[in-house]
Amino acid sequence: MNGFYIKSRDDARDMFDELNITEETVDDKFLGILWNCINQKMQESFLYQGSYKMVIGVSKFMTCETYLWYDREVISFNSDGFIGIAGWADEQNVIPILKGIEIALNDWVENSEVTV
Repeated sequence: MNGFYIKSRDDARDMFDELNITEETVDDKFLGILWNCINQKMQESFLYQGSYKMVIGVSKFMTCETYLWYDREVISFNSDGFIGIAGWADEQNVIPILKGIEIALNDWVENSEVTV
């Protein structure tokens, strides 16, 4: 496998769908991996003067903050099947989130019994 390359929110949703990662199937282990990967990429981006980071806690509805605001959606696994990915973010601010998702999904596939 060459790995996933995620360029957009729709690419990420397609990969979650392909791996059957939904609100019902997502587990705490994957959520922890996802949280760590996204947070790392946010902090490395130095967006918002380096204050862009995930809020402490891992759940099916993850949020982030900066020095300007707090409690904005990063990713949400919803009961209707929709996976929300930073709907507030412009094309620059979503990049670290998508990169974190990409790394988490590739790590998940590489280190689990998932076949694609």
